[in-house]
Amino acid sequence: ARLEDALRAPLEGDAGRVLAVLEQSRALQRPERLQALLQLLSAVRPEGARRAVALYSRALEAAAAVTARSLSGGGLRGAALGAELRRLRAAAVARVIGA
Repeated sequence: ARLEDALRAPLEGDAGRVLAVLEQSRALQRPERLQALLQLLSAVRPEGARRAVALYSRALEAAAAVTARSLSGGGLRGAALGAELRRLRAAAVARVIGA
């Protein structure tokens, strides 16, 4: 069921769910994990996977471009920095998947 949701998330323009999949799979730290997930998605639902795979790949690239280092000059620290990082990553993912 989770894989089904993960497959539909980018197709439905749900940036929050896409970012959650990227975070839960730790794809931002280890991109190869996303590749393994996408291979599994392709095997389970090949008819819907092609577009989802492309969107996830672009979403990962967009989210990874937003780094804590790029925000460190704004005076944010701790939980506030984490929240802003997540907000900006979600916005970047939304732009990529057309949400």
